[in-house]
Amino acid sequence: MDVSMLSEEQMTTLSYYQCGFVRPNTDNPAQFPVADSLVLSQRELAHYDTPDTDYLDHHPAASFILAQWGGRDITAVFNDAHNHALTAATTGPAKTVVRQVGRLVPAQSALGADQVALGVYAFALDDLSVAAARRTVAVGKYEPAQPTPAAQFSMEQLRAHEARALLRPDGGGAWIAIPEGQRMAVYDITGLIRHPSFFDFPCIAEAWTIEAGKIIGAGEMADWLQANLGHRRLGLMG
Repeated sequence: MDVSMLSEEQMTTLSYYQCGFVRPNTDNPAQFPVADSLVLSQRELAHYDTPDTDYLDHHPAASFILAQWGGRDITAVFNDAHNHALTAATTGPAKTVVRQVGRLVPAQSALGADQVALGVYAFALDDLSVAAARRTVAVGKYEPAQPTPAAQFSMEQLRAHEARALLRPDGGGAWIAIPEGQRMAVYDITGLIRHPSFFDFPCIAEAWTIEAGKIIGAGEMADWLQANLGHRRLGLMG
């Protein structure tokens, strides 16, 4: 629609629901729009760990450098690898070198005396006003500490998520189960199979395809999953 037809009051109201920008018709990353609307906690960022972005093709260095750090806070790594001028260009007001899609904020299970929660966002009271009550000034992601019952899966459900499930429209991804105490924990390994070069495995990449839909014993694969893919843990075997 033509936003020029909207009143200033309507534009202000709509701005609270802004969730991003329409990408321009260009392949030049320097011309991509800057957006501060996406607010992620570290736990949420961890889910962005597969190379489903065309920015890898535009990165001036090897794409695997970005790939190996997907879903993580790489501030220290970035600063060590780049000079001050480039760091300032990517983090300062211009932000012309990289495509910023949002901000990383701490997850909070409790609010401070000077904070208030609106939905899932925590705001500092000093910053809060009718005009500023939006995600761009959020200081944290409010995630109250409430125990969530672990999902329970059967052996039949696990077997249904073998590697061939990825070829079916309703397959739902590839799963694997590993020992966790006296139980078996189920992990979604879809990304490991689809993007094997994106991860640094202690085994051959084909092993994930072979073991999908099965229970594997303790060992390097199980240890790697627990250490690197905790955010893809789905639940426990019933």
